[in-house]
This record gives sequence, structure tokens and C-alpha cells, in this order.
Amino acid sequence: MKGIVRSLRVMCCLFLITSAVYAQHTERKWAFGYSGTPWLRPVLTSNPMNKSLGRGFRAFSLAGEYYLSQKWSVEAGYFRTEIGYSRRTMEGLQAGVKKYFVRPDFFIQPYIAGAAQFNWGRHIEGANYDHDAYYAKNPRISFVPGIGTEIYLLSPIALVARYNFNIGINSSTTVDVKPESGEAYILKDKGLFHQLELGVKITFPFRFSDEEGEGLLNVIREGLFFD
Repeated sequence: MKGIVRSLRVMCCLFLITSAVYAQHTERKWAFGYSGTPWLRPVLTSNPMNKSLGRGFRAFSLAGEYYLSQKWSVEAGYFRTEIGYSRRTMEGLQAGVKKYFVRPDFFIQPYIAGAAQFNWGRHIEGANYDHDAYYAKNPRISFVPGIGTEIYLLSPIALVARYNFNIGINSSTTVDVKPESGEAYILKDKGLFHQLELGVKITFPFRFSDEEGEGLLNVIREGLFFD
């Protein structure tokens, strides 16, 4: 029972901190963020056997962001994407713009985004094995429209969620599988895939309000050190 009460106190403190973010004037100049990809799904143009693509997908990005006027910002950074079923990897520079919709001092910041990815990795990948073969033409340039939101737990720290639709230019994949038992099948795509990113973002100037400082001290007292 005591643990439940302590948890409720901590949650109340966190709620008050978040409310303080909404109440104060916020001026953000630039930011730095990291995002990982828990879900990625290629758009297949051929999958007659309705085969599963498995879980061999990994992607992350590191990006800096500079805030402009009228709720606009520009961002640039590094990305890396591994698409497991076709064994292809893309990495390079990503740059784009974002448009926010609500005033900066609100703790939820929805936005739309548009970016271009410049892949400096291998353009052609392929191999032949005993029971399967694959051929992939990675795009040099991809266009990435997206929509997302940032939830500010504290004035300079936000959780980030973003959906992207990646459009690879002049890209294709063919995977030809001939298993020892069962029917052979072919998977194909044209370099299009859905992507969900989750991450964290830190904005600068990095400073807390007086209300947030008091709230953090309360969280420490209630949740970490005191019975």
C-alpha cells in the first residue's frame, strides 16, 4: 500500500511539472535528438505466397534542429536503415523542414515534416546462396514526408514520436527463395516503406523554470530517497 501511495505522489509531481511547462514562456533556439525505429514495413509489389518479412529491420537517426520564425524549423543529421529481408543497408545525410501548429509554450507540439535522405552507402547489393538469392538497388536520394508530435516532460526535454513514409528514387529489391522443402517464392519492392520513430529531444538554451526545479526535488524526495 505504501508503494502505491508513493507512486501516486510521484505521478502527481510529474503532472505538475508538465503543467509548469505549459504555463511558462518558452524560447527554443536549437535542439538535438536521437530516434530509433521499433517498426518498419516495406511496401511489397510482389508477395504471391503472402510470406512474412520477419523482424530484421533496424534504423536510427541523430539530428540537429534550428528554430525559425512562424513555427518553422530546419533539421539535418545522420541516418542508418537496415532492411532485413533484402539484406540491404542505407546510411548518410538527412535534411529537411518541420512546421509546428501550436504555440511553443504548449507541452504537446504536433508537426508535419518533409526531408530528403542522401545515401552514401552501397548503391547495388546482391548475393546468391544455396537456397536463395537477392538483388537490391539502393536509392541515392529518398524523399521522406512525415507527421509527428513532441511531448515535453520538462522545458528542455521531450519525448518524440514520428511516422515517415520513405520514397526511394530509382530503388528496387528482388528476393528469390528456393527452400529445401516447400514452394519457391519471390518478394519484390520499389524502395517504399513505412517507418515509426520513437526518441528523445533536448532543446537549448537548456534551463528549467523555478516550478520545474521544485517539482524535480519533490520527485526525488517522494520516489527515490524517502519512505
